Amino acid sequence: MPTKFCKGRVSEVGEAKVSEYSPGFLQWPITIDGYGAAPRAWFYLELAPDWIHLKADGTPFNPATDINFESKEETNRHNRTWNKNVNAKDSVAALLAFCGCDKSVQAALITELRQIPAPPVTKVDGEEVVQIEEFARQVTDTLRNHIVGNDFGYTLVQAQTKAGVKENGKPNYIPTNKYKIGDSYYNVGDAFFDVNNEKFVESLRKKCAKEGNEGKYQFLVDEEVAF
Repeated sequence: MPTKFCKGRVSEVGEAKVSEYSPGFLQWPITIDGYGAAPRAWFYLELAPDWIHLKADGTPFNPATDINFESKEETNRHNRTWNKNVNAKDSVAALLAFCGCDKSVQAALITELRQIPAPPVTKVDGEEVVQIEEFARQVTDTLRNHIVGNDFGYTLVQAQTKAGVKENGKPNYIPTNKYKIGDSYYNVGDAFFDVNNEKFVESLRKKCAKEGNEGKYQFLVDEEVAF
């Protein structure tokens, strides 16, 4: 199945839910409608509440100092999730893409998000419980107000599914007949790109047209023309 370079826009921000795979994170299903021959796609935006609201001292979250856990694995997981969803050097993370790759739109979104009060914490049977519902609703409304209708580029790659383990004990993955947003978990640059970056888009066009790449890539950024 060829890798597809597409142009689309955010058409819907679904309701927030607590992530099943990343404890402590909220997750929003983002629907992406493609232009022309580009297929519809979905992406799960993941944000930690602490990344959004201001800290107790009134300062914003700083990944350089605030992503610091006793467990190296936990620190790496938070850093990867931050890079994939919020900000990464020399690439387009999900939040910037959904803002139309416009940093001024992203800045306005972040400013409004930081005005949302931190979710209250209550004690139930002696244990602290975060009351997340109202906080999640406000974040959802803010996301909808800022990102629905924005255009950006996205890459679709063949999805894989877990099928047992290898001899070395690591998970074994096999290809499926479905597509997913590019492998942004480790390589953010594969997932999203700025369709207004003419130099980069032209490099994708040439990559698809290069001899020997037939069947490997499809250029679907043009609204009506694809080859």
